[in-house]
Amino acid sequence: MKKILAVFAMGLMMAALTSCGGHANSPEGVALAAAECMANKDIKGYMDLTNATDEQKQAYTAMLNEKLSKQLDEMEGISKYEVAPNGVEIDEEKGTANVKVNITYGNGETTTEKMKMVNKDGKWMLSADK
Repeated sequence: MKKILAVFAMGLMMAALTSCGGHANSPEGVALAAAECMANKDIKGYMDLTNATDEQKQAYTAMLNEKLSKQLDEMEGISKYEVAPNGVEIDEEKGTANVKVNITYGNGETTTEKMKMVNKDGKWMLSADK
C-alpha cells in the first residue's frame, strides 16, 4: 500500500511540475496549455509556448504580469477552458493555425479567445506576431 501511495504522489508531483509545459504538439494542445498557464498566472510558462524572441519575452512578461493578474483577480480567476467546437483552423501550407478557446471565469462570464499559432521546425507555438 505504501508503494502505491508513493507512486501516486510521484505522479502528482510530476503533473504539478509540468502544469502548463506538458502539452501535445498540436495547435489544440498548445492553446490548452496556454489557457492553463493563464489560469495559473504562469507568465513564464505562457511565454515559453511562444515563438517570441528573448527581447520580446521580456517586454511581454512585464506587461502580462501587471495586466493578467489584475484582470484575473477582477474576474475571480479562470474556472474552465476548452477548445471551441469547430474552433481549429489549420493552414498546413503556411504552417499556421488559429484556435478558438472558450474561457469561463470565476464570476461566470465567458469569452472566446482566438490564439494564433505557427509551426516552427515541426513544433507548434503561439505566434508572437500581431
